[in-house]
Amino acid sequence: MKLPSSFVLTAFLPATAARLTAASANFNDQAAAVEKITGSAPQIMHEEQSEPEFDDTPSYDIFDVQSSLDAHRNIWWQTVGDGNNYDMKFERVCFCPDNYRGPFELAVRGGAVTTATYTDDTAVDSEMLGMLLSVEGVMDEIQKGLDRKYVELKVKYNNMGYPDEFYSDSSRMIADDEMTYKISDVVLVDE
Repeated sequence: MKLPSSFVLTAFLPATAARLTAASANFNDQAAAVEKITGSAPQIMHEEQSEPEFDDTPSYDIFDVQSSLDAHRNIWWQTVGDGNNYDMKFERVCFCPDNYRGPFELAVRGGAVTTATYTDDTAVDSEMLGMLLSVEGVMDEIQKGLDRKYVELKVKYNNMGYPDEFYSDSSRMIADDEMTYKISDVVLVDE
């Protein structure tokens, strides 16, 4: 025989209420007994929850990364010369929109990104063009990470002096702020 749900609920609620009332009365009796013996009412202790501690101390030797950046910047300037004209592929790996990641094919003239396409030859709009980084721009991002003492900076350089890959994490307390820049296929251009 199946009982209607209203019967089960009606039968269950008074029994539960009675148990809760008895438990409450029992607690009050015990609290009164403790107060009588000790002279003070018992305190309900709550374990304090502390925030997890994050150590935002850089995980690298700042001096070593700075020295390496300075040395590779000099190699790059010697490689690229006064014209500072080259073509390159550029890509970001990040928690960001696909159109921001690339990969892109860039033309850099006089150190500035002048034209860009996605690697499928789709044009890059002017707003996105302003957000793309030259070799010098990526080196400036490395310097910014050093100056702001990002918690992680990892750089791998090419023998021409430019960073093949640069990973940064500004803070362990911020999710999804990690960024990786990748540069490849740098070709110097005479113009």
